Amino acid sequence: GELDRLIEGLKKVYKDKALDIDVRVDAGTEFRGDTGDFLELAGNLADNACKWSAATVRIEVTRPPAGGIPYSRACKKSMTRTGSAVWGSKRP
Repeated sequence: GELDRLIEGLKKVYKDKALDIDVRVDAGTEFRGDTGDFLELAGNLADNACKWSAATVRIEVTRPPAGGIPYSRACKKSMTRTGSAVWGSKRP
């Protein structure tokens, strides 16, 4: 899908870094919004992860638990020494 094309594009852009880009998406996860907005958001986050990573970029898209998650945790991004990024979004 769209996310796969985005990742393939980033692999080409960062081919000199030979990054290991691991993408995991929970089954049934969906973005409720404009596809262009999603690609811009995901592209910016993934590009930054690739830019600052030395070897590995891990992207996980997960579904929130039943009942949702608090708004303050609705969008989370954390970086580790390997440059892994993890983010999720609140699903109304």
